[in-house]
Amino acid sequence: MKRCLICMCVAFGLTAPLSAQTKAAFEVPEIRPSEYLNPPSATGYCKYVSGVAASQAADLMSPVVFGAVGNASAELLPSTLSPNTTIADRTRVFGGATYSLGSVQRGLALKQVAHADCEQYKVTAGLEAFLQDNWDALTSDALEARAEVLQEGLDHTKEILSRTSRLLEAHVSTTQEYHGMQLRRDELLQILEQTNSDMGRAAKSESLALFSLPELLRKQEDLLGRKEVEEGRAREAGAWDISVRGGFQQVINAPQESPFFANLTVSFNLGRLWQGNAERRASAGFRRWLEEDPTGASVRTSVLLEHFRAIQTAEAERLRETDILLDDLQQRLDSVRSVGDQKAQSYEDYVWFDYIKIKAEHAYLVAHLKDLSVVAGKIAP
Repeated sequence: MKRCLICMCVAFGLTAPLSAQTKAAFEVPEIRPSEYLNPPSATGYCKYVSGVAASQAADLMSPVVFGAVGNASAELLPSTLSPNTTIADRTRVFGGATYSLGSVQRGLALKQVAHADCEQYKVTAGLEAFLQDNWDALTSDALEARAEVLQEGLDHTKEILSRTSRLLEAHVSTTQEYHGMQLRRDELLQILEQTNSDMGRAAKSESLALFSLPELLRKQEDLLGRKEVEEGRAREAGAWDISVRGGFQQVINAPQESPFFANLTVSFNLGRLWQGNAERRASAGFRRWLEEDPTGASVRTSVLLEHFRAIQTAEAERLRETDILLDDLQQRLDSVRSVGDQKAQSYEDYVWFDYIKIKAEHAYLVAHLKDLSVVAGKIAP
């Protein structure tokens, strides 16, 4: 019975860690609609850190097999030898395995650190990409709204220029008036070209749908704190240990009751008593470093957030102004249309160019403030 129990303990120590290591280190990342919430670099980085952690944990979580062959001294010979037996060196075969729960704890801690590092990197890499791409705070929906109004306006300018050309031929309009219309048309075209050019460096509004800077900033700080906690646990892991050692010892040509042996060792490293205060100092220093590091993503994201909110405040005021201007220009157009003569038509065309520019700006501001409210949060009225 004793031999069976010892064999079962050794077999369990050999198989349990190996089966545990076959499990995947991380779950498949959830697919997010925003490229900033699941940056392409995160997949490779998570594979890297999980692979490193699994490699380091493999040695820690597996049993250690040992064996030796040599001469046994008199002290190692079995005590059951007859007093008349001549003491001489005997050949000893020694082997078995040892398994440490303290090492398993360290291996699991390394995997937890890697998992926390992976989750933290996803958010930090997304914030870094957003910081690089969006300091100008351009968004695709806002630019598209402006471009749509301008394109419709440019289609209408063909009719205006054609009508002005006919009036010029009929000597009702002047050359200056005709060239003035052309210059106003060219101004709209330049604004549209600049809008299309900005589209190449604008953030996709759909990618910002769930990208709230305040929330992600808090999440990043939480994940960085969690990573630091897991690193602290990894440093503390293994201060205590319960190790099982079992195997066999055979001394050639010497009678033995049983060649098998097993022992259980419990240990505690007294240095653990001083780690608590050191870890608290490290945690406090880590939080202060995050708050004060000027090159860190947290500080730069906070600066970007304030920048966005300043843009929101300015554009909200501009939107109120364009509302007033649009109402005024619309009333002017309505009043001129009721006159019906050619001079009034010419004046209406001039007013219409101002109207379409303000309308394009108004459409841009409405869409842009909507995008910014998602990213930076709504500003106080």
